[in-house]
Amino acid sequence: MTYRLVTSDPDPTTVRGLTLLLTLPEGDCVVAADGGPVLSTGEVAAGEHWLLDTARRVALQTHGFRIQGMRTVAVAELGPADPGTGLQVYGFATGGPDGGGWTDREVPLERLPADRLAARLAASGDAAAARFVVDAAEARRARTDEHAAADNLRWQAAYLRAETPWGQSGNSGTYEDWERSRRPVAAAIERSGTFLDVGCANGYLMECVQAWCAERGLTVDPYGMELGPELVALARQRLPRWADRLWVGNMQTWAPPDGLRFDALQVRPDAVLLERRAELLAHLRDQVLVAGGRLIVTMAESGPYGTAAALLEHSGFTVAGAHGHVAWADS
Repeated sequence: MTYRLVTSDPDPTTVRGLTLLLTLPEGDCVVAADGGPVLSTGEVAAGEHWLLDTARRVALQTHGFRIQGMRTVAVAELGPADPGTGLQVYGFATGGPDGGGWTDREVPLERLPADRLAARLAASGDAAAARFVVDAAEARRARTDEHAAADNLRWQAAYLRAETPWGQSGNSGTYEDWERSRRPVAAAIERSGTFLDVGCANGYLMECVQAWCAERGLTVDPYGMELGPELVALARQRLPRWADRLWVGNMQTWAPPDGLRFDALQVRPDAVLLERRAELLAHLRDQVLVAGGRLIVTMAESGPYGTAAALLEHSGFTVAGAHGHVAWADS
């Protein structure tokens, strides 16, 4: 195989396999402990898209790791010119231990810095794997806000092809999974007013929050903004009555039109670089919420390596409440 660095994804039809370095938001690598696999490797199964399907499946199967994003670092040609010819894609994936939400498999994991992992691989005689870890770590260090936004847009295709409204909002499970995950957002709202879903996808959470709050006698007027233009178009198609309150924008810089401010908003900061999350929350507080408005933070259910409440506290907020992977504070 001829391994070479790349700066973009290959043609999906050429990808036959994946090798992933699994990393936590803080930057450490995750490997299976007690002699398990260091890298997450697998083949693209029939009918799968290498990024949207295979990457997620393989990480869960080998490490019980739920990935939130992935960036391609290198490719290598496989075999001679025959029907099996194609590419092995090498990349780093960010995320965290699944915690039982998507797989029953529990894999003991070890976390360590990339330089230590590369040294361990080199010492064991696997120079090729050590080189890849070094390359992946450098690519990860070089990520910018623009890279993070582009990576988020790559996942838009997975939402658009989903067959359920909650699938089009990023939950591939059942409705019960969706409600368990997202109803805490509505529980954080304690008074009637406006609500903004930051990263609204197809707008389904807007609908659900309004309905769930109505069960408690609250009147919630929902709005939404989203990075992906195609998802905003889908939301406007689904929710024509709210078409004029759905906007395309980047959460790190977006400000509402016409001086609007909102009584409550929900955001998933794990869509941006770790070092920019506190800045994101400050921006939303200062430019998007009303004074005294409620900032509701949702984080991926990724186990012990970070919580919404911890992020709020780290960012200078006083936590007003928390439920599972959702926490909230007042501006």
